[in-house]
Amino acid sequence: RLFVNNKAWAAATSGTFHVSLQMEDCSTKDTEGNWVDNEPTGISWDASTDCLVLTDEDSANNLDFALQKVGDGETYMFELASTTGASGTKNRTPSSPYAQGNVHISEVSITAANRQNSTFTVSMIGDGQLSTGTIVTS
Repeated sequence: RLFVNNKAWAAATSGTFHVSLQMEDCSTKDTEGNWVDNEPTGISWDASTDCLVLTDEDSANNLDFALQKVGDGETYMFELASTTGASGTKNRTPSSPYAQGNVHISEVSITAANRQNSTFTVSMIGDGQLSTGTIVTS
């Protein structure tokens, strides 16, 4: 599950977490053949979640939060963790964090296709170092 500010996204149907290494081409005219010399320049990370648009308070609060915070320049605490609490309940809390860091909410999109559930997607860009741990299962 993805959490922002210690709160799980209500009615989440999927989540994505991505970490990548940026490389810079440092080839010169003296580089042999057509091979490219690359040097690592940094690590970036991002996450997104897809949620159902429901009429319950938690879902509405999540969508409202995301819409208000997109592009505001603030960072929010992000956590990718296993959860405690019964599946399908609203009181799920993070435990056994796998990754933690700060994010900017970068994009919100809403999809409302005919005869299908309406969903919204929240995209987040990591800001700074990502702390990682281990997911513990019981």
